[in-house]
Amino acid sequence: MIHLCFFSAFERSLSLNGVNRNEWCRYLASCLTNKANRVLAWLTLAENQDFDCYKSAILRYYKLDAMAYKKRFREARKSTDESYKMFKNRIHDYLLYYVDARAITSLDSMNDDALCEQLMNGMADEVRQFVMRARKRC
Repeated sequence: MIHLCFFSAFERSLSLNGVNRNEWCRYLASCLTNKANRVLAWLTLAENQDFDCYKSAILRYYKLDAMAYKKRFREARKSTDESYKMFKNRIHDYLLYYVDARAITSLDSMNDDALCEQLMNGMADEVRQFVMRARKRC
């Protein structure tokens, strides 16, 4: 499985080395496993020239969506060989991945996301199931 911080490190490395974003696709395939490269083979030629399309296809394949990031964030525990600073950085990354996956771009949208989650947590099971079914139809 692709580690959650792979794309963050990949993007940071290319940015620091001055590689133009429209060239990132050229470098990505050589950094991926055979399994992840098969995902890229399913994309059209136009999609193969769009880094964001590459990234989202791979993340979808590995089921790394907002819910996966939130789960990692909530269930994270400090390991014995990890300092508190390292642990803080790891859970900070999980939170940033979640915010990115949810397309949260402002404090207001972060507040809306947190309020929506808390509202759902406070609902009776039947009401929550109804809301979830209605949300999928929209």
